[in-house]
Amino acid sequence: MNNEKKAPVLTLEHLAPYLPYGLNLLYADGSIRELLYLDVSGIIPVFKPILRPLSDLTKEIENNGERFVPVVNLGWNSYDHILKSDTCTAISYEYMVKLFKWHFDVFGLIEKGLAIDINSIEGKENPKEMDNTIENKAKFFGLYTGQKVLIRNIDDPQYNDLIVLSEFNYSGWSNPVLYLSPLSSITDEDAIEVAKIACPMLFHTYSKGHIVDRSEKDWLTVKHDRNIKSVDIDFDGYVCVCNEDLNYERNPYVFQAIRKLQELGYYVGYGTEIEYGWVKIKESEVGNG
Repeated sequence: MNNEKKAPVLTLEHLAPYLPYGLNLLYADGSIRELLYLDVSGIIPVFKPILRPLSDLTKEIENNGERFVPVVNLGWNSYDHILKSDTCTAISYEYMVKLFKWHFDVFGLIEKGLAIDINSIEGKENPKEMDNTIENKAKFFGLYTGQKVLIRNIDDPQYNDLIVLSEFNYSGWSNPVLYLSPLSSITDEDAIEVAKIACPMLFHTYSKGHIVDRSEKDWLTVKHDRNIKSVDIDFDGYVCVCNEDLNYERNPYVFQAIRKLQELGYYVGYGTEIEYGWVKIKESEVGNG
């Protein structure tokens, strides 16, 4: 008998109660979108709901332009049993609905790593921006492990040649920098490899003959004349799948596609990494495969 504890996962049951109330979701690409519908197939894309911890019940919050303290609005005299619990299990349905409406973390998802604490992103222009710490720099560098993108010391000509980044070879240098290619320079070959991950259906019937359309300034499109789907690679780091009506589709593979861009040595970040001096961008030259 296998008694190994399974990792918690986000399910439709967690999301469904919030559906009528304009819940925001933070996607892996850093974008924030409203929860508008649920996929009954059970496939949960790469996102986390943005929720309020139960500790915010005693604080002033804003909901739909109205500011109030939840416990005062609810008329509760005692709420210690709620704050000491991981989830809300001892309140009436009427109150539970209000907590869903106000985007409180009823199921304890924040602690499980399945949701984002709204207090951690409020007031930030970019919800995914990182503080300039050694730990965060190491985490970002780790995304490019195995690529020949590391300059050991940008300030010392003796050590400013490019070497392969490993998990051990950058921590001892005073000013290591990643030297990355801009997405605008992505080659046709690399764009097609990313599209294969983002939309396998685009390659099921026809494995060859795909076109990389660079007619737009800010993105390119990988497509095939005999397929109704296409893949857009935005030069800001977004990867999207389009249908025949040019509408974007939900894409469960977007995170893997973005990771592929990073594995190929292209810069995918939030701008702060450049501001902090962690990244130096190569001069842009449009790739042509």
